[in-house]
Amino acid sequence: MTVSRSALLTPIGAALFALAVLLVWQYSVDHRMVSPIFVASPTGIGSALTRLAASGELWDALAPTLARMLGGWAVAAVLGVALALPMAPGLRSELANVKPPGSDFFATLSRMHTELPRAIDAYDPALLGPPPFPAALSAASSVLAPWSLGHFVLYEAEQPVVANNFGYGFLDSIRFFLATSEEDALAIARRRRSRWILVTDLAPRLNDYASYLERPPLLARTPEGRLVPTPAYFATMQARLYDFGGRGGEVGGVTIPPLSRIRLLFHSRSANLRGGRYLPVWSVFEITEP
Repeated sequence: MTVSRSALLTPIGAALFALAVLLVWQYSVDHRMVSPIFVASPTGIGSALTRLAASGELWDALAPTLARMLGGWAVAAVLGVALALPMAPGLRSELANVKPPGSDFFATLSRMHTELPRAIDAYDPALLGPPPFPAALSAASSVLAPWSLGHFVLYEAEQPVVANNFGYGFLDSIRFFLATSEEDALAIARRRRSRWILVTDLAPRLNDYASYLERPPLLARTPEGRLVPTPAYFATMQARLYDFGGRGGEVGGVTIPPLSRIRLLFHSRSANLRGGRYLPVWSVFEITEP
């Protein structure tokens, strides 16, 4: 197993920071920079704890505190369960619709980090201002992805995103994926300076997204409770990217034209079975002529 340099440095840095805090704390008390009446030193606290534990006084002092803490926790737990009970009917459906990212998702983000060029370091402190901002910023391109993946893309792939988990760019994200023409989608991409697209299955929330745009449902529910695409779904960019990989095809006697200015770069090894075909869970596209 390969361990990244950053994964090793993080715990070491945290330990060194904690040690520095303790040393400054001890120094401040020893040299009366703060009064020991109000702030005890780390060594003083350690000595007192050792003495109290040896004499048995520590446990006598802790017992009332622990009792109050556990009592408060028990009351909070009972109240929390009581307040959550009205939400129980929808909890099962919510959990069934949430697909936590797996290792293949992070492998896709790692490949994006490695293979997609970056005009500027996403963590350049000069981006925080004040102006003027780095000149390279004008050449930076963004990633169009489902809004809920925004933080993942920014952190793991170190690429700017159109939409993120705070809700910024949310409407432009769903407008792009639910656009019914390539030109309408590319107009959004131009405005947002997007060059890449991260695509995955949006079925669990697709009808919600359609309702936000005041459009009818794109998926119908069968008597068995399964969601199936309507003809309107196959006209969307989501279908043309996710279901057909931008190559076009035919379904239900309807011809889906290929995308002329968007090409597939790579996709994940994992796949979902839909309509007798395996569709990659994650796909990355490039806009060639925005």
